[in-house]
Amino acid sequence: MTKSVYDSFEVDQSLLASGVVLDVVTPEGDRIGTIRCLPADGDLNPRYRAAAARALEEIQRTGVVEDTAMTARIYAESVFIDWSGPGWRDRDGNPLPYSTDNCARVMAELPTLFRQLQREARRWTNWRRAYAEGIAGK
Repeated sequence: MTKSVYDSFEVDQSLLASGVVLDVVTPEGDRIGTIRCLPADGDLNPRYRAAAARALEEIQRTGVVEDTAMTARIYAESVFIDWSGPGWRDRDGNPLPYSTDNCARVMAELPTLFRQLQREARRWTNWRRAYAEGIAGK
């Protein structure tokens, strides 16, 4: 039987509320931890829409655009929820607890990591109902 449009495109409301856990993997394929996030989509995540609107107001007010740092702050405030795992350490090897400030700083300082996580946060299929059912079935 052919899947319905709802089977294929409906997002899971519980995942929109709790977020999805994404693996953080090095370029060599080593898993260093996880990060839990909400979608980077204004239609699916009102917090993201509000944070982006605040940033736009700041740009209009000041005329200054700090691309990576500003975008990292938006994601830290509205998309990324927390992280865990042994790889979340600072340059000196000390544990790096999740906070909005730590997250914004790490993403701004590591734009390659940030771009990787942005791609996943924009991938709406991570919040599909079928995705959630697949997780539950494992």
